[in-house]
Amino acid sequence: MSPSLWQIALVLIPLAIPFILIWYRIGEFAYMAKCTKYEEMEFEFNCDYLSLFKLIIGNYFIIGLTLGFGLPIVQTRKFRFFCKYIKVHGSADFDAIRQSTEERDKLGEGLADAFDIGNF
Repeated sequence: MSPSLWQIALVLIPLAIPFILIWYRIGEFAYMAKCTKYEEMEFEFNCDYLSLFKLIIGNYFIIGLTLGFGLPIVQTRKFRFFCKYIKVHGSADFDAIRQSTEERDKLGEGLADAFDIGNF
């Protein structure tokens, strides 16, 4: 007896969903990078399908085999992956970003005033 169409679909659809989601994530990351701007800087995310697939599969194996203790390794892998595939075009004036020169309390009394704690 040959399988019917719905039986074939029942097997193939769950297998296809991860591949569709990876394709979607690549488009999502590319869109977020394209829409992110700072002064004259623009960002671009160029990643191929196989690279993201290998990252995700590898991360699942690391998490599974280490029972979750490999999470810092997974986070480092993700960070390195995005640093590798995000390109920055343009420049920004980083000298304009400065720390305030206003004199502040060194012991946190400003925080106590903000919460109106009063004197203890």
